[in-house]
Amino acid sequence: MSVRDRRCDPQNGGAVPGHRKAVMKDQETVQKFIELRSKGVSFARIAEQLGVAKSTLILWSREQQHLIQNLRAIEWEDFVDHTLASKHERLKVLSEQLRRLDTELAQRDLASVPTARLQSMAEQIRRRLDRESGAPLFSAGVELSRDDESRPAIQDWHA
Repeated sequence: MSVRDRRCDPQNGGAVPGHRKAVMKDQETVQKFIELRSKGVSFARIAEQLGVAKSTLILWSREQQHLIQNLRAIEWEDFVDHTLASKHERLKVLSEQLRRLDTELAQRDLASVPTARLQSMAEQIRRRLDRESGAPLFSAGVELSRDDESRPAIQDWHA
């Protein structure tokens, strides 16, 4: 029996002919699952669409958790950029509003009622700037050891 025949003969420990295509299809299915799950599609709908048991999807979800979370972060950022002005443009507008309010506050008498309103507006814009300037959260799979057992975990970091 040739080396090639042994590699393709399952009785000799080789792969089943066409097995590489099955593994590739499984990887394609897992990738499609990751994409659908990152978009918030339910396990039931994904199971129906891909023809995979929900228990398998839950296992894949645990194994691919970091990829799903990263895709969600990327898709959310893309959505926000396309829905609203770009983050940079929004920060620029908010910063200009705050600068104008601060200039006006500097000229106002602190005893007047409108001053309190301007201070409130300035604080609201500061909080909004803080929220807007927050970095996206990414994660990667890491192995943690506990009682001689390795288990997957998620490590988060801000970009």
